[in-house]
Amino acid sequence: MAVELCLSSRLTDLLGDRLLYGSETVELNESMFNGSLIALYFVPLGSETVATDNRALRDLYKTVNENEKTLNIIQICYPDLSDDRRYFDELTSDVPWHSVLYEQAEKR
Repeated sequence: MAVELCLSSRLTDLLGDRLLYGSETVELNESMFNGSLIALYFVPLGSETVATDNRALRDLYKTVNENEKTLNIIQICYPDLSDDRRYFDELTSDVPWHSVLYEQAEKR
C-alpha cells in the first residue's frame, strides 16, 4: 500500500491529479495503475509521424493486454510546431489509454 501511495503521489506531481480517458476526465488515484507497467508516450503536437507511431503502439498495447491488463500508457502531447486544442483533441479522442489534460500545459 505504501508503494502504491508513493507511486500515486509521484504520478500526481508529474502529471496532475486528473487524466483524460477517451472523452472523460478521471481522477488519478493509487489503484488506477496497480500492478501494471506504466509507459509515458510523448507526442509532439503538429508532428506528421504520429499516426504511424500510434498504430504500432496500439498493436503493442493490444498484444500485451490481450489476457490481462499489464500495460498502461499515459500520452503526453507537448507543444512542438503548434499548441492547437483541435489537434490535441484529434490525437486523444480515440486512443485506448490515458492522456495528460490539455489544460495542464505545465505538466505537458
